[in-house]
Amino acid sequence: MTCQATLPAAALVVLTVGQALLDRAAHIYVIGFLLLGAALTCHALQLGVGDRIRARAACSLASILYLPALLLLMMAEKIRPAVSVLARSPMWSG
Repeated sequence: MTCQATLPAAALVVLTVGQALLDRAAHIYVIGFLLLGAALTCHALQLGVGDRIRARAACSLASILYLPALLLLMMAEKIRPAVSVLARSPMWSG
């Protein structure tokens, strides 16, 4: 059960990192998605230990809240753009 929840959670984090790197995301987005991804992965890992009923409820709630919170972070970045994480990277200078 733990593997069935942890692998998709980790895949979401990896895909979000890729999206942030491709879009040259702002600091607020990068920090926010790292915190959200860590919380989602921690809740998924808790399915293997402790009280399974509470862990399932917590993991379900975390997975339901993850994508809307990520969308809010994306909207916040567009409304109030911050300094890009990769703006000074020589790889992205044209």
